[in-house]
Amino acid sequence: MNKLPQLRVAILLICLSPLGYATEWSSLSNNAQEILAPFKTQWDNLDSTKQEALVKGAKLWEHMDEEQKKAAKQRYVEWRKLSPEERQSLKSKMQLYQELPANRRDILKVNMAKFNKLPDATKKRLRQKYQRMSPVQREKLRNRLRR
Repeated sequence: MNKLPQLRVAILLICLSPLGYATEWSSLSNNAQEILAPFKTQWDNLDSTKQEALVKGAKLWEHMDEEQKKAAKQRYVEWRKLSPEERQSLKSKMQLYQELPANRRDILKVNMAKFNKLPDATKKRLRQKYQRMSPVQREKLRNRLRR
């Protein structure tokens, strides 16, 4: 029996298949199915990357307490209010943040925590002051805060 046609078919299937593997709806846990219920009718049409992201989100959701879920829902509401341009800008900034070395991210977290503890009036004043700065002044400030 000639194995060449079978080999060609196998190679063709490998080349044409997506890199990720789709997740069958029935293979999801009951909790995941409940969380992802809004996607059930379109599940088979989602690409594997989107499915994987949704499954990952469902797993995170399962382990959140009620306060964390409430905060996540609020962030989602705020996200939906943004224009596509604002969303893209935030995605780009997040990608830049994730590409930073861990020590630089830690410095940013500390500085942001300090800023968030300030009274609202002080934060507003500092934002306005920053907006009035020249690019050179802003860079000097960023360099000083990195230390």
